[in-house]
Amino acid sequence: MRIHQNIQQSFITKKWITVVLIVLLFCGQVPIKASFAGNFDDCDPNFGDQIFAWVQNNAARLSFELADADYDARIFNYMLMSHDDQHRRASKINSELNKIAVEMETFEESVSAMDFDVAAIRREAHSQNLLNSLLSTRADLETLKGIYFATESLPTFEEFGEQGLHHVGRSTLLAAFR
Repeated sequence: MRIHQNIQQSFITKKWITVVLIVLLFCGQVPIKASFAGNFDDCDPNFGDQIFAWVQNNAARLSFELADADYDARIFNYMLMSHDDQHRRASKINSELNKIAVEMETFEESVSAMDFDVAAIRREAHSQNLLNSLLSTRADLETLKGIYFATESLPTFEEFGEQGLHHVGRSTLLAAFR
């Protein structure tokens, strides 16, 4: 509930109320009795009161509903993209380990016909290169493990804010009223 209160508080500002009001006016969601065809004789003097009442009674609820639906969609997309990233990283680690294994086999075949001393020197240099590759792969594996543990639980609103994902774009706002 705290997350939803934070969302509600962050979206109910004068700017958002104005944007929502303009969108609703153009979509025909707010009853307007004023005629803007150039004849202001039949303009309702209570128009401002109607708009103010709509903002007081409906804007907060609609803003909260929009933010709630948007937050749920962002959680789903965040988790989906995180799992895709984990899969991509795991595939990269797997291919690196396969490459190291193939490189070890082919190297041993190439040095088996060499002189013992020359083969030993080349093995030492090659083993250092393989060790560097394995350490790099281990670092990638540790990064993957950290991402996995970070996505075991749903992100909070504060985590979205830290990553800059808490803003609702204009397209999201306008799409909600179609």
